[in-house]
Amino acid sequence: MNVTVEIPADRATRFQEQPHARGLTVNRWLLEIAEQSAPALPVNESQKRTLAEICAKVRGLADDLDCSRDPSPGA
Repeated sequence: MNVTVEIPADRATRFQEQPHARGLTVNRWLLEIAEQSAPALPVNESQKRTLAEICAKVRGLADDLDCSRDPSPGA
């Protein structure tokens, strides 16, 4: 994406000094400011994992539970 920003002459020097003091180009400095103001959206991790990977995370969590049927319901 390209953006053109008109900066008043009285502020242009100050806006050039900031990035140069940090060893950055004006473009890189503005990109850093933009990223701080609008951070990237988190990647949906569930789309990156297979079913086996998801099951591996919960495997063993219910090993101590007795999930057998009650042989005499209602007794």
